[in-house]
Amino acid sequence: MSRSPSRLLNFSGLPRAFASSKTFGTLPGKIARGAIARSSGAPTALRWPSSVRELPSRKASIPVRHFFGRVSTGKAKISFPAGNSSWKTKACGSYDLRVFREIDRYILREVLPPFGVALLAFLAFISLQVVIYLSELVLSRGAGVGELFRLLGLKLPSLLTLAIPGGVLLAIFWALGRLAQARELLAFQAVGYPLRRIAMPFVAFGAAMSLVSFGLGEFVVPHCEELYQRQYL
Repeated sequence: MSRSPSRLLNFSGLPRAFASSKTFGTLPGKIARGAIARSSGAPTALRWPSSVRELPSRKASIPVRHFFGRVSTGKAKISFPAGNSSWKTKACGSYDLRVFREIDRYILREVLPPFGVALLAFLAFISLQVVIYLSELVLSRGAGVGELFRLLGLKLPSLLTLAIPGGVLLAIFWALGRLAQARELLAFQAVGYPLRRIAMPFVAFGAAMSLVSFGLGEFVVPHCEELYQRQYL
């Protein structure tokens, strides 16, 4: 039996420490700052803002606007049945698929920036020894800086296969840490969004980067190494 949206959107069952926290998350925790109503010492209940303009959330919080828009129109679909349900039902419940796509994009936007930074950092660290070796090789042949960059370009695919796994791992840890620190993971659960579904964008991102690394290692790296061996050794 599926649970009604009104029950899932009731925050009165949350722990008092969380409900009274000044850092009540950002999706939709921190967004509800100033909208927490206290009454007679009982656990606080969330008063949903009447419009998105009342939400002091981050501008990137697209799911916030979707959640509150559906709640205000009474069209929220938040139901995750328990028991012997199929994996698809357990993962999706009765949520509109557009909600999942929006939240997936939201989570991926949290992963991509740290992934880019981590990838560049790992590339800089790994390529340091390669640059020193190639510099000695270029100087011994009396070639210029252009030749050094050409050699480094041929070595770049093999360096990427080493840097991508570390970049993916660090980016996922960074994104999860930020979501946990902002109480967004708890806020997702509070509106009926399960953690197992939150993990899917991370799994998909890791699988995509694994395919990229595999493609580089199987097709691009052998060709670049052949050119390197043929022209410079």
